[in-house]
Amino acid sequence: LNTLISGLSQVNETLSKLCVTNQGFQQFMIEKNENDKRINNGIDDLKSINNKMDQDVMVLNEKVNDLDKLMKSNDGIFKQFLISMLNDILKFIDTKNVGRGGKTVDPDLKSKIDRFRNQMSDVMEGKSFV
Repeated sequence: LNTLISGLSQVNETLSKLCVTNQGFQQFMIEKNENDKRINNGIDDLKSINNKMDQDVMVLNEKVNDLDKLMKSNDGIFKQFLISMLNDILKFIDTKNVGRGGKTVDPDLKSKIDRFRNQMSDVMEGKSFV
């Protein structure tokens, strides 16, 4: 009978330890599930942010394309208007650089004007100059 009581006592201790371990495991599982929910919420937030960023990138690309078109248009206006105006001004200065008898008053100025007009001509043709 003592052996039986001793055996039951050991079984009782083992069951108590198992119960404590089970409670710890259950608490671990509860915390794990809560953390999983937080992680899933974080992932959902990241997905939402990613979708918003994708939309922002598309809008930004559209704006960049619009800006590119505007810059090309402005470049055309610049070439057509300002360069033509500068060319006319240089022609006027060139005519004023001629003295009596048709001689050039300042040959260096004439050279600079001719070089500048050549550069403007290159710009109108789309060439780069240095």
